[in-house]
Amino acid sequence: MKKIYFAIVPAFFIILTGCANKNMTHSPVEPLIIPQAPEFELIANTHNWVNHEYRKYLSSKGFKAFAYMNGENMLATGWSDDEKNKDNAIIEAIRLCRHYGNSEAPCSIVDNQPPTH
Repeated sequence: MKKIYFAIVPAFFIILTGCANKNMTHSPVEPLIIPQAPEFELIANTHNWVNHEYRKYLSSKGFKAFAYMNGENMLATGWSDDEKNKDNAIIEAIRLCRHYGNSEAPCSIVDNQPPTH
């Protein structure tokens, strides 16, 4: 029984280590340049998941908007695409940002764009 126990513990440790590293902060491979939002640019270039979310947003179609929340111990994003108009895109991005941030704290719009084809 002891051999099985010791075999399970290292495998469990490896799985936990892999999950913990996935959320750690490091520099992305290709930095983003976002002149209209320098604070967000810094966040996107030091948090891979934010960088990837913003890149997905940029490649989306239709009226779209991207929002983020940067609280004391909180970082959340929300973005919308394929909306009927600019106002709907902004409202949806803010709604999603607040939802993912689990807060009514203010979310800032980083970008909103008209439809692209």
